[in-house]
Amino acid sequence: WESCTFAPHFDAHENIVGVIGLVHDITDRHLAEETFRAIVVGTASSTGSDFFPSLVRHMATALHVRYAFITECDDGKHAKALAFWNGTGFGDYFEFDVAGTPCMKVVQGEICHYRENLVRLFPFDTPLANMGAESYLGIPMFDLGGKVIGHIAIIDDKPMERNERAIDLLKIFAARAAAELKRQRAEADLQAALQQVQVLQKKLEAENVYLQEEIRKEHNFEEIVGNS
Repeated sequence: WESCTFAPHFDAHENIVGVIGLVHDITDRHLAEETFRAIVVGTASSTGSDFFPSLVRHMATALHVRYAFITECDDGKHAKALAFWNGTGFGDYFEFDVAGTPCMKVVQGEICHYRENLVRLFPFDTPLANMGAESYLGIPMFDLGGKVIGHIAIIDDKPMERNERAIDLLKIFAARAAAELKRQRAEADLQAALQQVQVLQKKLEAENVYLQEEIRKEHNFEEIVGNS
């Protein structure tokens, strides 16, 4: 992909004697823009529980890698998958201890890239061998206070060159994923609070009925004749 600018070349008598052209190679920029657009368009209509599956699928497709997943991890030790794309479809949700995995430093706040030999670098991470994983890129997800609450990772079965544009792209979507995770957690907390209110309301209504019955029995108002 090239960006071209052309202009006429004049001689001293203002006669056109040629053309001056400037050509710039913008392939990398174009591909990055197309990748960004593909992910944005693919996830634009996805909300709630559909957002994370949609994001991993479009990330893997746009970046031409086999695997992509998103996790939540608040303690830096144990991660829980929110969505997993296995190359042909959505994989099962899973949980794992991050020690001894390429995700360990990511959930501590670092961007980690391993170009190749992933299984050799992390021999105790048996799922990597089962996946035929060769390379890895992980990006942490931060909340507004700068605390890591999860991470985005892409894994491929072939070497993965370090690509700063891809890293910048994943950082953007890691921030978007973090915001969605916080929103979903806030919504869950709100729903839990509403359920507690409903339970208390039903309890108060039952107590009110009971107290009214007790008052009726105690004072026997229906026997009163007249008023004062």
